[in-house]
Amino acid sequence: MNNNIQLQFNKIYIISYIIIIVFLLSGCKIDLTSNSGSTEDENNLIQKIELYTNMGEIEEAYNLTNKLIDKNPENPYAYCLKSNFYVIREDKNIEKAYKYINKSEEKIDDDTNPLHIFSIYGLKGNIYFIKAKYEGTHYFTNSKKYMKKAINVDNIDLENNILLQNTYDRLSVIYSSKGNNEKSLKYLKKLYEVNPTDYNLLYALAEDCFKLKKFNEGKKYLNELKKHGEGQEHLIHGCYANYYLNKGEYEKALDKIKKADEYLDTFLPGIYFLYVEYYMSAGNQEMAIKYLKRELENNIQRFYYYDTQRIIEELNMETKKYENKLEEKRKTRYWANVTACMPSQDWNI
Repeated sequence: MNNNIQLQFNKIYIISYIIIIVFLLSGCKIDLTSNSGSTEDENNLIQKIELYTNMGEIEEAYNLTNKLIDKNPENPYAYCLKSNFYVIREDKNIEKAYKYINKSEEKIDDDTNPLHIFSIYGLKGNIYFIKAKYEGTHYFTNSKKYMKKAINVDNIDLENNILLQNTYDRLSVIYSSKGNNEKSLKYLKKLYEVNPTDYNLLYALAEDCFKLKKFNEGKKYLNELKKHGEGQEHLIHGCYANYYLNKGEYEKALDKIKKADEYLDTFLPGIYFLYVEYYMSAGNQEMAIKYLKRELENNIQRFYYYDTQRIIEELNMETKKYENKLEEKRKTRYWANVTACMPSQDWNI
């Protein structure tokens, strides 16, 4: 999804992002133990660790991971697994997560299973991605670096590997959150090659195109969204709102924003930001501030986004309250809600 006007329902694979399954376990049914350079005993242990983790038996999986490390202290994937446990255990510890993922990366050699290498780079990029949400988008630089390393691992099939698809999606998020819709669109188009009917992806493609003033191309994706988005009227109206906002037809945009809002029973991250965009375009700063405050009250992670910071600066808004709220949430919920999420959930943790 283009995060400049971020209806949170408009990213294809935006997940909670703090999940071990994203890069290690997932429901993608890939064999992470074959041809790994590990012994048969080590591979059996890895399979048990993954099984226990999928079952939610985190402590048992953690103990087996320590056993795996004792058996072979040079196994890079073992430290990758251990890094994850400091994300998903009750005693979450980001510093230890970094320590072990760095150790994992250091131990990669010519015999390391490519899927394990993919997991290691992906997890490290993922940790930076989460950090960016709470501590500033400058952390996206390192996240992007490792995400790109992950997608450049040989012999990973985009069509059949949901983990790789998630990585492309994250790269799109990174670029769009920094205001680079051209590069965001590049990664979304890669996903479109293998997911041409996904309505969240179609919304994201259309939104990026509209921001880039590629209206004809954007309308193509909008028409596909109407075709494949049965029951997603909020998406369709939201997509039209983006179209009209970027065309400068503001009253038509407001009508579509209201219609999108009508289809929502509860707050959806990004919905108030559409109002912000409208009122900024209409020169009504008072109403823009009102809706931006509503958005941030309900969706504080949006604070560091390029478009949010741009508008905050233009409105000369006081931000200490939101910085404090981010700090509070960082302390209490930094690694919260860790579940075996499937794609198409938002990243509002």
